[in-house]
Amino acid sequence: MLDPKSFAGWLEDPRVALVVSLALRLLIALFLIWLGFRIARWAAQVFQRFGERTGLDPMLAVLMRNGLRLLLPAIALIPALDLLGVPIASLLTVLAAAGLAVGLALRDSLANVAGAVMLVTLRPFRVGDFVSAGGITGVVEAVDIFHTRLRTPDNRLIAVPNRNVANADITNFTARERRRIDLPVGIAYGSDLREVQRVLIEAVRADGRFLSDPPPDVLIEQFADSSINLTLRVWVPTSEFIALRSELAILVKETLDRSGIAIPFPQREVRLLDGGLMRAAR
Repeated sequence: MLDPKSFAGWLEDPRVALVVSLALRLLIALFLIWLGFRIARWAAQVFQRFGERTGLDPMLAVLMRNGLRLLLPAIALIPALDLLGVPIASLLTVLAAAGLAVGLALRDSLANVAGAVMLVTLRPFRVGDFVSAGGITGVVEAVDIFHTRLRTPDNRLIAVPNRNVANADITNFTARERRRIDLPVGIAYGSDLREVQRVLIEAVRADGRFLSDPPPDVLIEQFADSSINLTLRVWVPTSEFIALRSELAILVKETLDRSGIAIPFPQREVRLLDGGLMRAAR
């Protein structure tokens, strides 16, 4: 059997006491780090549920959730290192110097983080908007810390660096409830312009799928080589823009055919001259 007196004497050995103390500190430090990760995960889940109940902007919710997952473990690491005897002040000085070097090496990544903050703060678009940004056109699915994820019309997922999106021109096609279709129409020079305007506007108003406010309009744009070029301007709900643009083209073609208004196309007239030479005149 173990003699209590000998065991107590063994513990009084400075080397043994030092090992036991270090082991306990290491266990507590590991527990603090583990606890930090657990709290971070729990806080991220709570924040996500809170955002879903309150209708928080999904872009802001994703950014805050990812920030909590990184920040809370870092906070738990400080007392853990202090418990192990690491001088925090000196460590912070070293980390600051290392952070500067890392920041210079990873300036593009830091620019992406800054871009994410700008996008969430300024909100040029929201999740679900159809935009053109950073040279890519698609539906915004999420804004992460480093990338903005866009789903293209052909269902590809493209991750664009946030710095490219924040520094580029952004076109938001779905920011407004209404959009205008500008449809070019060419008619023959022998057509009655006012009659063309009348029949096109009446056809759009009678269709019922297009908005009456603002009203449709037909503008004379150009006297071209082979046709008089018009622009039919019609307002539609943004969600139906693509489908109604195609339907509007069909409606215009059918309306002009019923009204006997010709849609010209380029023609080339060939004349035979003396000597067998040919000259082409458009």
